[in-house]
Amino acid sequence: MYSSPLDFASDVRLVFENAMLYNPKTDEVHGMAHQLLFYFEMLFRPIQAKLPTNQRVNKFSAVYEFD
Repeated sequence: MYSSPLDFASDVRLVFENAMLYNPKTDEVHGMAHQLLFYFEMLFRPIQAKLPTNQRVNKFSAVYEFD
C-alpha cells in the first residue's frame, strides 16, 4: 500500500525508466516504455495538481519533456 500518490508515481516511473535503461533504443520494449511513461505523465498530471502544495514535489518526482 502506498502512503501517497507520489510514492505510486515514483514506482511507475521507475519501472518505465528501467525498461528504457536496460533495453536499447532500437528495441520495441524501450519504445513502448517511452510511450507508456509519456501517457502516464499525461494522465497523472491532473491528479498531482489536486494534491496539497506540500505534496506535489518530492525528491522522486520528475518532470518529463518529450519530443
